[in-house]
Amino acid sequence: MNDAQQAWMAQVDAQTAQRVERAERDLDELTRRWFALAGMVPAGGAKDGAGVRMTPGPTVPIRVDVVDLQMEIAAWVREVLPLARGALRAGFSNERSTVVALGYLRSNIGSIWGEDPATAEDIAHGAGRLQWRARRVAGEVSAAFPVDVDCPECGCLSLWAHPGRGLIRCGVSDCGGEWAAGQLAIAVWKSDTPTSHS
Repeated sequence: MNDAQQAWMAQVDAQTAQRVERAERDLDELTRRWFALAGMVPAGGAKDGAGVRMTPGPTVPIRVDVVDLQMEIAAWVREVLPLARGALRAGFSNERSTVVALGYLRSNIGSIWGEDPATAEDIAHGAGRLQWRARRVAGEVSAAFPVDVDCPECGCLSLWAHPGRGLIRCGVSDCGGEWAAGQLAIAVWKSDTPTSHS
């Protein structure tokens, strides 16, 4: 193997190691968020021992978004666990606990990446997406929303505000326009002035 091939392999290995570390962090965070979601649901509202016994009194409203996300996480785990175990040739598992399954995925994601990178990518992507959604349900992250202003760069009505990042981005892939939230008003004003069109 020549020097260029070795350098390329080292770069691929470093990128894979970064992806594995990110997936491990996301799976750890998803496990923590699973317990946080359980605390948001009154007794009897979730499985895996997630409910908490409450004293008699007024009924606590159930947050449907929390229960929906819990069900989505549990369904995702049921979907990817057999794929992960298959990639490792670990055989069938009748594991029903979401927490135990998340722990298995977390502790084996590096090995899964070595055996089946596509499955590992799917697991990493799913864990990242679900932990972000759990942060959103907890009110820690705001969702992106469209801005009703033409992009000053490309002229398309394709701007999206990302409140968690404090950015406004153009959704047109070839444009790449991006502004801090306060800068957009100046950019729009400059693009609307008569001298800007000459």
